[in-house]
Amino acid sequence: MVSHNILFDLDGTLNDSKPGIEMSYCHTLQTLGYGKPSQASLDLSIGPPLEDNFMRFMNTQDPELISRATEIYLQFYDQEGIHHSALYPHIKTLLQNLHQQNLRLYLATSKSQDHAEQHLLDFGIDHYFTGVQGASRDGSLRYKVDIIDRVATAHQLNSAVSLMIGDHKVDILGGKHHGMKTIGVTYGYGTREELLAANPDALCEQPERLLSIIKTLL
Repeated sequence: MVSHNILFDLDGTLNDSKPGIEMSYCHTLQTLGYGKPSQASLDLSIGPPLEDNFMRFMNTQDPELISRATEIYLQFYDQEGIHHSALYPHIKTLLQNLHQQNLRLYLATSKSQDHAEQHLLDFGIDHYFTGVQGASRDGSLRYKVDIIDRVATAHQLNSAVSLMIGDHKVDILGGKHHGMKTIGVTYGYGTREELLAANPDALCEQPERLLSIIKTLL
């Protein structure tokens, strides 16, 4: 029997991490002498790589400044931001059900590898995952398509029986690039319009509906 693989994004898909992420960006920018960004600008920051966000926030291409900002952000998130996050309702039950059905679960996130692993431990869901792949702290691995590729290659995934779930178009496009089916979740941080433009196989409006939608695509 072929074992199916389900790849999950983290922020905006499994957990609501917005408060911790926003406070970490604000702390970093204020530390470097920049003003607090607008809420609209902060809303765009959850999902894209840190480096890309700091290019936008600070309107700079200076690699040293971007690297310094990323370092400050990660240090603050280590100490404070990581504690301001919570699983969406029904997610723990979802993972438990999928695991009991012998589906192989993977995490593919643009959050740094160590922070992703810590979140799974803190939430008590790390044992449900066969593999976890996050971004590298030095920025050499940060784009979702490459992160998904790292998961697929490391675990020799059969794309024909693999499913990618996320709240941004990069999750959908990254999954499609690797020949996977995709689900876009509209309860996260991406917009419905953004997800529809990426043409996922299905949309999910609420976490409690994910299980039934997943079953229709397996």
